[in-house]
Amino acid sequence: MNDEIVNQNDVMLNCRDTGILLVGHGTRSQVGTDQFLALVELLAQAAAPLPVEAAFLEMREPTIDATIGRLIDRGIQRLITMPLLLFAAGHAKLDVPRQVEAALARRGAENNPTVQ
Repeated sequence: MNDEIVNQNDVMLNCRDTGILLVGHGTRSQVGTDQFLALVELLAQAAAPLPVEAAFLEMREPTIDATIGRLIDRGIQRLITMPLLLFAAGHAKLDVPRQVEAALARRGAENNPTVQ
């Protein structure tokens, strides 16, 4: 994959300014947390050079807010958010988008293009 453009299913991404946020629910289980982070690492390797970061909706860190801050610090202008939840329901439809919107607004990036 080159550093300029990725064409995946007719979606054009500039690899230098697009970041991917993978959101897990969060669990008290260290095993569950480690499994989620291992999956994110595999996906990050597959998506390189796109920056891929993990966040948790609740119970664990890093938070969505902190992770979006890191992605913006890396220079992203476009954010793709992918909830990785077993039972998405309200979390994927309401909670994740609200937290993403709030984190972008706190950083003055609410007008950046997002895909959720």
